[in-house]
Amino acid sequence: AGRLACLTLAPHYYFLIAGRNNRWRCGMTLNGVRSNHRLVVASALVALLLIVSRKSHAPRSHVAAAAAANVLRRRRSHHRGAIRIHDTCTMIRGGQSGDNPLELDGAAPIEPTPNADDGIDYESSISMDIAADAAEPPRNLTFSATKPFDGSVEDPDGIPTRFMQMKKDNREEAKESFEAHLEWRKEHGIDNILSQPHPRFDVCKALVPAYFAGRDQSNNVVFVQRPAAIDFKMMNDNNSSIEELLRHYMYTMEYCWNILEPGPPEGVMTSVVDMKGMRFRMMKNQEYIGFGKKFVSMMSNNYPGRSYKTLIINAPTWFHALYKIFKPLLRESTRQKIAILKAGEDQDTALKLCLGDALPNELVSKTDEPTQKKPGERYFFPVSKSDDCEPGPNSLVEYEMRKFCINQLVAHNETIEAVQ
Repeated sequence: AGRLACLTLAPHYYFLIAGRNNRWRCGMTLNGVRSNHRLVVASALVALLLIVSRKSHAPRSHVAAAAAANVLRRRRSHHRGAIRIHDTCTMIRGGQSGDNPLELDGAAPIEPTPNADDGIDYESSISMDIAADAAEPPRNLTFSATKPFDGSVEDPDGIPTRFMQMKKDNREEAKESFEAHLEWRKEHGIDNILSQPHPRFDVCKALVPAYFAGRDQSNNVVFVQRPAAIDFKMMNDNNSSIEELLRHYMYTMEYCWNILEPGPPEGVMTSVVDMKGMRFRMMKNQEYIGFGKKFVSMMSNNYPGRSYKTLIINAPTWFHALYKIFKPLLRESTRQKIAILKAGEDQDTALKLCLGDALPNELVSKTDEPTQKKPGERYFFPVSKSDDCEPGPNSLVEYEMRKFCINQLVAHNETIEAVQ
């Protein structure tokens, strides 16, 4: 009913509300351009009226209103109005203000059969409100290198605008770069990487402390990395490799730009590189430097135009020497978006202004620093409930991505591997 109401109000728009892995999304486009928020409000209000008139059949209409409110939630200037729409729907259904607007009623959790040999506590790690709607068709998790709104449709050579901008509108160079990108996707199976099981998800997260902290003040995704905390001892203990870590980054980036921030328009990211714990002697570690170069090259060549801002924090005094090694791998446009900060009040102020509520507590400068973790120790442990999420390694975004990964494992009758 909620879907029908939205379609009735928007005969010239394509308004889709689709249930995907118990996470309902909505999107509105008009020839590839996001529509006016007033239509979303109207659709939500009609769904609200349907709830009032047919309370016994409210769940789907509630989802329609909540999904529309979720679109408004993305528009910071209408944040309070979106919450009021959702809270009103929730209270009419007998719930409490602030309940999860994307949680469906009556969905039964799907749990794999525990394997006594895998050493995993399924009660805490798998029972994470994983649910599926039996009426939904399987979700298509194949994503190509282009999207309808990335400029490739209008381009005579099918080149996305981001690649043209990367090469400053030099068509021949942009075409060469995009063809190399297509070969890279084919070589690594990137189009289907999200549909494949990733049983070593927790292992890779433990080896390289990198996470989505939330969204910044401009509503861009915030990605935090701590390069000094790469654990090569744990890598050996878990029979991992640099190639596996790079593939995990591929998985993470594809999730970001196809699930977390699918567009339109094409999203950008605020990156925070925390240099805490970085020692000059690490520059002599060829394995460490090799991983860094491969990572920077992969991101620069295959995800151009995705950087909104890069904050390098807690930078030691000798950092500029290290920066010179990676600087040639960066485009001029990327270099201009980089800010290098030192620990202290000025850094904390800059982080707060940029990240807002997405600022992890661990990034704030402190007088008494916590004890440095030893090689082989876990940097963090994933939470099993969304109520325990907070900005940082266990943000709501990270919780949702891990749940997405577990859903795929369940679909393939596999389980997530424990960290050794």
